[in-house]
This record gives sequence, C-alpha cells and structure tokens, in this order.
Amino acid sequence: MANDKLQLDDKLLQAALGFVQNPADPLPAVLKAVAPEGPWDKLALRIGALPGQPGAAEIELPLLDEAAMVDRVSSAASAWQWSAGVQARAAVAIDLLAPEEAAALPAAPDGGHSVLAYSIHASLGGQLQGSVPISAWGQVGVGASGRRDVELRWYVQAPDDQRVVQALADAARRWALPFDLQALLRLAGDTDWRGMELALDGQAQIEWSAAAGRSVAGWTVGLDGSKAAIGLSVGVQAGGSFSRDSHFRLSALRERDPTRPADGAFGLRIKLHDEKLSTRSANFRLSATADFSAVTASAERALRAAWPALDSPLLDQLVQPGTAIAGQIQKLIDSHLDGDLAGLVSTLVGGTPPAGLREQLVGKLTSPLVDVLDRALGDIAAGRARVDRLVADWLARLLGPSASLTTVDDRITAAVNQALAQATEGLSGGIQKLETAITEAVGKPIDALLDRLGEFGLQLQKSLQALDGNPVSAAIADALDKYSTARDRLLAALGDAQKAKIDAALAIEQLSRHGSEAVVELWLRGGEMTPEAERLYHAICAGRLRALPELLAAGRTAGVVQDAKGWLLASAERTRTERVTLSFFGLAFESRTSLLSGLSLKADLITGNLLVATASASVETAISNPWKNRSARLGVAIAFERDEAGQGLVATSLDGAFTAQHEKSSRPVVQALLDNYCETVGAHRIDAAALLGAPPDSDKVASARFWRALTLAVPIALSAAEWRLFAGLDPALVRQTALQATLDAADRRYRHDSIISSTARGDLAQLAAEVLDRRKPTDADIGDYLALYPHAYINAFSAPDVAPRVGLQIAQVLGPLSRPTRRFLAFQRIAAVARAPSLLRELAAEAGRLLAAPDAGRDPVALRRQLEPLLLKMQQALSPVAVVSETWLAKGLAGADDEPIAWPFTCFLLTMARLVGRPIPPAFVPIAQVADGPPQPLLPTS
Repeated sequence: MANDKLQLDDKLLQAALGFVQNPADPLPAVLKAVAPEGPWDKLALRIGALPGQPGAAEIELPLLDEAAMVDRVSSAASAWQWSAGVQARAAVAIDLLAPEEAAALPAAPDGGHSVLAYSIHASLGGQLQGSVPISAWGQVGVGASGRRDVELRWYVQAPDDQRVVQALADAARRWALPFDLQALLRLAGDTDWRGMELALDGQAQIEWSAAAGRSVAGWTVGLDGSKAAIGLSVGVQAGGSFSRDSHFRLSALRERDPTRPADGAFGLRIKLHDEKLSTRSANFRLSATADFSAVTASAERALRAAWPALDSPLLDQLVQPGTAIAGQIQKLIDSHLDGDLAGLVSTLVGGTPPAGLREQLVGKLTSPLVDVLDRALGDIAAGRARVDRLVADWLARLLGPSASLTTVDDRITAAVNQALAQATEGLSGGIQKLETAITEAVGKPIDALLDRLGEFGLQLQKSLQALDGNPVSAAIADALDKYSTARDRLLAALGDAQKAKIDAALAIEQLSRHGSEAVVELWLRGGEMTPEAERLYHAICAGRLRALPELLAAGRTAGVVQDAKGWLLASAERTRTERVTLSFFGLAFESRTSLLSGLSLKADLITGNLLVATASASVETAISNPWKNRSARLGVAIAFERDEAGQGLVATSLDGAFTAQHEKSSRPVVQALLDNYCETVGAHRIDAAALLGAPPDSDKVASARFWRALTLAVPIALSAAEWRLFAGLDPALVRQTALQATLDAADRRYRHDSIISSTARGDLAQLAAEVLDRRKPTDADIGDYLALYPHAYINAFSAPDVAPRVGLQIAQVLGPLSRPTRRFLAFQRIAAVARAPSLLRELAAEAGRLLAAPDAGRDPVALRRQLEPLLLKMQQALSPVAVVSETWLAKGLAGADDEPIAWPFTCFLLTMARLVGRPIPPAFVPIAQVADGPPQPLLPTS
C-alpha cells in the first residue's frame, strides 16, 4: 500500500490479466485463494456489455464470510452460563453505474465512457449473553452485541470498449484514501476520476434483566368437595438497556468551481453527514397475585361427578383435547420458539429473551394454548374449529390487551394449526376407542362404562337412546357438543382463568434518546493542498465542527473554499410512565402517569446562529376501570425561529384537556359533572341531555348506549400571543391570582373532609400564624406559609420526616392513611397548585433567554444540556395540576356522588383564564361528541 492510495496486489492483478487472456487454463492459485468460485470470467467482458442495473453490482467477490457461535459455556468456579457469537464478512465489488446513477455525480462521464464504482465492504459483529440464578427464586441476565460496517467506494470512468480487468488495473492507481486530502486534491485534475465515498456504520447495545419471585400455596375447598390450592405469589422484575447507533458518510466528488460551472477549474465537492443516536431504557415491575384457577379447575371435576374413575385417560382425551396432548404441544412450541414464534416471543418479553429462560417461555406459551384447545371441545368435535379464532384467543390469554396490537403472521397461524391438528387427531382417537367399546358391548349393559364418564356419560346415554339408526360416532359427537355447552356455561359463571385471579402490579418504564446530526457541504479548490484547506478538511473529518466558522473564513481568504453550507441538529426525548394496575376477578383497574419531553435544536454551522428550535414538556394522568375512562393532560411548548430579517423570535404556548370517553354513565352522572364545572368557573348551568338530543331515560337500552358512546372533553389552550401577555404580567399579580383561585377551590374541595377543622383557608391561616408568627394572617401570609413546602413531591411514607418543617407533626406509627398524613399531603398539593403558574412562567422565560442568546447556536449539544433540566422542572410544576382523579376510581360508592373533574385541573384552568383575561365561556368550553358524530360545544362560544 502506498502512502496516498490503496493498491491492488500486483501478483493478483497479473494473475487476473493472464486468466482473462487464457480462460481455458486452470484458475491460478492466487485467484483461487481469493475466491475459488468467483466470477473471474466477467473480467474479460467489455464495459459496454455489462448490464448496468441500478442497485446491483455486476461483479462481487466475497473475501470472507465467517460465523462462529459458542453456546452455554459455564465453569465450575462460577454459576454464570454464557453464549457468544461472532460474524465477519468482507467483499469487493465492481458496479457499472446506470445512467440515472451516474447523473447524480457532479461531473458527467465523457462520451463513449461509463462510470464504474469500485467498492470494498467489510463488517464485523458479535454478541455475548450470560445468565445466573439468584438462589431458587430468580435469575439475572446480561447481554451485549455490536456491529461495525465500513465501505469505501471510488468512481472512475473508463471507455466502453475496454475490458473490465484493464479498467480495474487503471482504476486501482486512483484509489486515494478518504483522509488523504493531498491525494484527493491532485485527483481532482484527473480526467477519469470522479470521486470517493466512505460509509461507516456502527451499532452497540448492552442489556440487563433481573427477575425474582416467590410463590406459596394456600388451601380452600373446591366445588367438587376436594381441596384446591390457591396460588399466592410475589414477583419483581427489572431491566435496562443502552444502545448507540452511528452513521458517518464522507464523500469527495470531482466538480468544477461552482462560480464558473462551464469552464471553471476542477476541485472537490466535500459532503459530510454524521449522525449519532444514544438510547437508554429502564423498567421495573412489582407484582402480587392470588390465583383461584384451581377452584375453577375443580368445576371440571364436579362436572364429571367426582367418581373414582374421574381421572380416566380416555375421559381426558374426550373432553380435554388440549390437556390430553399437553406434552405434544410443549414439544411443538419448543421446536418453533426460535423460528416461527420468535416474533411473538420478542413481543411477550419486550425484546430479546434473556438467556436461560427457554423452559419458562415454553411453559408460558404452552399453558394458554392448552386452555384454548380445551375450551374449543365442541368446535373440534364438530369439525368447525377455526384457526384464526384459536390464534386470537391464544394471543388474548397470552398478551392481554396488547394482543390487539400484535401482527398475526402466517407462521403463528401455522403453528396453531399444527396444534389443532394434533388435538383433532387425539380427540378422534378417543372417539374411536369409545365407539369400539360401545359397539363391542352391543346387547350388554353399558352403564358401567358410561358411569366412568361422569356428566359426559349421562349426555352420551341420552344420545344413544335417540340414535334412530345413526352410527354410534354421531351419538358421541352429539354428547360431546352438549357436554361442551354445559361446561362452558359453568365455567362462564365461575369466570375464566383471568377472572380467577387477583393481580396487583406497579410498573415504571423510562426511555431517553439523545441524538445529533451534522451536515456539511463545501467546494475545495483542486491541485496542491494549502494549510487552510488541510485544517478545514481534517476538522470536518474529525467532527470538530464548532471551529468551522473560523476555518471557513481563513479558507475564503486563501481562495480555496466556495459554496459552504451546513447545519447541526441536537435532539432529546424522554418518556417516563408509571402504571398501577389491579385485576380483581376479571375487573380491571388502572392508573397511569406519563411524562414526556422533547427537544430539537438546529444551528447553522457556517454562521453559528441558532436556526430553529422546539422544546416541549407534558404530563398526562389517566384512569380506567369498569365505570370510568378518563385522562387529564397539560403541556408547555416553546418554539424558536428566525423571521425574514434574521431576528430570533421565541413563542411559548400551553395546551391540554380533561377527557372522559365511553364510560358506563347516565344522564344524571354526566349532568352532575357539567354542573360542578359550571359552578367552579362561574358559568350558567346547561341541560346536556336536551342539548345533545339524548333518548329519554325510560328507554333504558337506547339511553345506556347513547351515554356509553359519549366523549366529553374540557380543553385548555393558551396561544403564543396569550402566553406573551401572561409572561408580561407583574409576578406579584400572578402569585396573588393563583393563590386566590387555589384557596377558593380548596375550600370547596375539603369543606366536608375530616382532615379540615373549619375550612382549608382557615386551617392554613392558623398554621401561618403559628409557623410564621403572623397576627391575623391574610391570604398573602398563607402564600408565604405555603412557600415553605418543598417543590419536589413528598410521598406519604416520607411525610413524617418533612412535616415538622411546615409546623405539622406526624407520628411514624400512624401510617400513610392517617389523618395527619392526609392533611400534610392535601396542604402540599394546595401549595403546588398555587405555585404552578408562577413556576411555569419563570421556567419558560429562562428557556426563552437561553434560546435567544447571541451564542445559542455555537454548540447545540451544550444548549440541549442546559434546557433539559428546565423541561424536567416544568413537568414537576405540571404534575400536581394535571390530575385526572384523586380517588383512583372517580366512582361514587355506597350512594356517594361520582368524582367531578379534579379540582387542581379546574383551578389551574380558571387561574390562567383570569390572568389572560379570557372569561369562561367562551374560553375553555366543554365539548361533547357522541360516537362518530360532530363535536358540539356545551356552552356558548361567542
């Protein structure tokens, strides 16, 4: 290899030339060593004879294609089990560019010539996975994988009548390396050279997971008189991952001086595209389960009448086609786990399954499929079982609500179809055995046989008595159908497997992404390299882009740079979801909090100016249960852009909504919700049923359907102009308005609550007098007292340590539901709601100052680091007011009224409306929509 170019081995080139001249001779050893089955004969073709198809190389020689796997490596000194794999590939290719591909190059080929692309591609990848058990209760797994791809490509033109091998020999003298600017600049004057491209791609990922659980068994009396175990279990799961992706593209293409495109000197069009993305994720789940499915299973035994022969293999084969072949299904699942079911496994575990969990995964997939086949007894016996329904039922049992989001492909269907075929075959075998037994007993009493079959035997006896000349198999099929129907009725009454459990879970998921993208394009004068050109080019290649403005200025002064442009983008995204779920004998309850933030900053690399920026922070809370389906969301968005004069402008806006949709509701419930809102904001009461044209309550079916189809939303939005008005207000006025609205709302909310002695305002005034030593405290004194509460949320378990700072005492022994604890938490929320408008205003102003700073665009990545903490604080300010429910149910129990729109949300809404001078109505008017009908405001909008 020379200093400035990559050279072909001379022996290899001479061997190729000799083989082309004498193709009848044996393949030379040096060529056979490279690629014994290589397309060496194509080297003899004329360039004009090559097909030149877009995206396909005419000649490709694989130099390396190796893969090695090591599975389940363990040592006596450690309990860890490891598996590893390495893959390496390399190839060279010659590609005749199609006319449309050649047209993309700055310099077109000469007449009678074509452009050939010579490329070298190499990749190296590997993965490592390990796992270790945690005593007998759990397992820890780790994994790492990575891949690196590199491709070098040179474009050189050659005469159409030249042989490929000769063109290869000529082109090899022009294979300049990408970081050798001197060689590239000299080649700019070469009439046949058209350019060079370098592509580097890399991926790296690290994952970890941990799972532990403990199960115990209680005892209860089953429905058939036996004792059935109730499974009690507690489990914890945690995991995380880090990944980094990078894509680097550098090209130097021959092009004339852009200021003189017709006759200018040739130089290099330099293009850089450098993109990086880092992703971090973490998850945690704590769960507890009480499984009553054993009681349900006893119903099957009760249905069989609990005779001594209850566990007859023949009876299993006849009435439980899935259970009878459970072993076969397990083997089937295991054989398809790494192939047809790999995608389903990935969905089930949320990515690549940790090493060592194969047995658990097989069991997790097998059990619900066995249940599905058992429940399909009647359909299988009658030959009407449908694979698509079995697949849907299996996925629903396996994945729960997320099953609807799973793509069902032919491979999953094929696996279930195979299981159905085995179950059908097993059932047919059982029917044949029973038919033979009955036929051989013709003329003899068969009560003994039928008694051993329990309830199924009773159904079969009735069917045999009504044979009327039909074959015995018809009676068996009829009995199976009737038995299946009776069993389904009983199991439906008791509940399916899901309804036989009490599940509680706390899950936290967090994801963050940080990305950067740089694009640079400029023209460098060809010929001899100058110090200015060298420093500029090497800064581009090394990613030192902050120095570009100074280096470009020096290059322009030296006359070596033209037509420079470029930009740098820095982005960030964070999501955090906290979810609490409770499944109580088939009734599902869920509470969810989602925090989202995003940043995108784009700067001009040439001028150092910030071009455009967006930042957002939002909080959403949601509840769902058999009666309610509600959410509340609030978000702040900040945008920066430049006007035609280049002046930077910052615009801030706010949006959000309370939404209740498809609830199990009624006219009085909806009316009470709207009445409470109107009372809170001071609007006149409206008759929702009359306005929406609801059916009369006397028509119970139509009325229930109508209110179930209702979506009710209360939107809140401040435009950029309204936010500017809000931002320009006296800070004292903002604090006073928010405090007044909060105290009024708190008085209404807690007027009948036992944690308050008189009124919320009165209790807080008394605390302000005691803690701050104020006589006859005013609302302003209450505001000073509330300022003592920490900005960060304090939970019930930490409250005893913090409460003394604000004049409250909570004994540790009282617990999180005691009156003193609830009192502290209520005052803490009042403080947070009162300070939210001022805090948001201050944080948005600080973000605006950072974006509008003269040097904001010099380093977008550093600017991103400054803005991210501000977005996090915005979410902390929004969280206390973006509240969908304080009760988690929002359902009035024991005759109590249903919960209205949560007071922190309506209080914040009312505060912002007063601050920007927007009366309600027409601002923030509730909107209703029935099914797919048009949205309809419920209050006047003008």
